[in-house]
Amino acid sequence: MTGLFQHFGDTDALQQPFDLAVVMPTVLRPSLMRAVRSIIDQDFDGRVQTLIGIDKRETSLEPVTTALTHLPPRHVISLFDPGYSTSVRHGGLHLAQDGGALRCMLTYLANARYVAYLDDDNWRAPDHLRRMRAAIEGKAWAFGFRCFTHPETQRPVAIDDWESVGPGPRRLCQAVGRLGRPELPDDR
Repeated sequence: MTGLFQHFGDTDALQQPFDLAVVMPTVLRPSLMRAVRSIIDQDFDGRVQTLIGIDKRETSLEPVTTALTHLPPRHVISLFDPGYSTSVRHGGLHLAQDGGALRCMLTYLANARYVAYLDDDNWRAPDHLRRMRAAIEGKAWAFGFRCFTHPETQRPVAIDDWESVGPGPRRLCQAVGRLGRPELPDDR
């Protein structure tokens, strides 16, 4: 089979809209399962759909599908593999180098009004989805700061106030929700 769409978790309730969806393009890096685990371990009480789009396989899909067989009842993971890359980086047609058109396609496939994005080499703090969902209430969109982590200890060491600051000051308006700056541990 050259392409597939596979669901894991409570697939009987796929038609019922989810409270939130997370879209994650991937090339199946080893860090993917840490990113997925960070979504599964959220303290968000609602139903979460995670849509993972495979832009290019660098490894076998089997370890991923095996790891996804036991999910909490409120989580569904949808794994999409078109069988080819949509990114110019890997021979596809779309300019986005981190997944080509997958982010767009998976956003439209999400069965939720609220969609968050996560790259396969990042992860979310345990309260991130709950706080992001609260921040976006009544707004068109929301953003949150990210933290840089130490490459060996994986502990947060600095807040990214360069790239993850949302819109520029001239465009900041009431349509934006904001989480605020995260707290860093004192012993970093």
